[in-house]
Amino acid sequence: MFFCGLCIPGAKPDIMSIMQEILKNSEEAMKRGLEYFQTEMDSVQAGRAQTSLIEGVKVDAYGQEMTVKQVGTISTPDQRTLQVQVWDQSLVSAVEKAIRDNQSLGLSPATDGNMVRMQIPAMTEERRLDLVKGLSEKLEAANVTLRNARHDGLKKAKTAKEDGSMPEDEYFKTEKALDELIKKYQAQAEQIFAAKKQEVLTV
Repeated sequence: MFFCGLCIPGAKPDIMSIMQEILKNSEEAMKRGLEYFQTEMDSVQAGRAQTSLIEGVKVDAYGQEMTVKQVGTISTPDQRTLQVQVWDQSLVSAVEKAIRDNQSLGLSPATDGNMVRMQIPAMTEERRLDLVKGLSEKLEAANVTLRNARHDGLKKAKTAKEDGSMPEDEYFKTEKALDELIKKYQAQAEQIFAAKKQEVLTV
């Protein structure tokens, strides 16, 4: 779904086409940035067992890289325990190794048949504050991505204005629409950050 600013009353079809393309591409770039930010937030270990912590961990399986969620069922029997029921017994050791070798997770998995289990360690207050600092850095990186998407769109609009394919008033409408887009996605990023921060700081 694209921003309603795409439909500018009174614009000529060719001008509208240029504007639509600019706004469409800019919004798609912002969406990708926000989706990546969400993935980054989901991967942060907040002291509670969450399937998203290990879903994307890469496993060497059948001569190729697959994610944990592609080779087994992940569940959380309690707030501190994560477990993976690996569908193929021959991949159990590969799943265990992939999780153990992932330094950012800091987990120590153990196997029991085709089940790989791990306990989520309790976090100290210092660790929680360090995580919040890391979350803030990821938020800033997401905002940089959003600003870059706006900048690229504005640059294309400016080129169109300078070569005469976009009148000046339509350029300013495009600029305003880009400003509204980035505000929308920055607000969403802030909401994602705030929710994760609260989760990390909740003991």
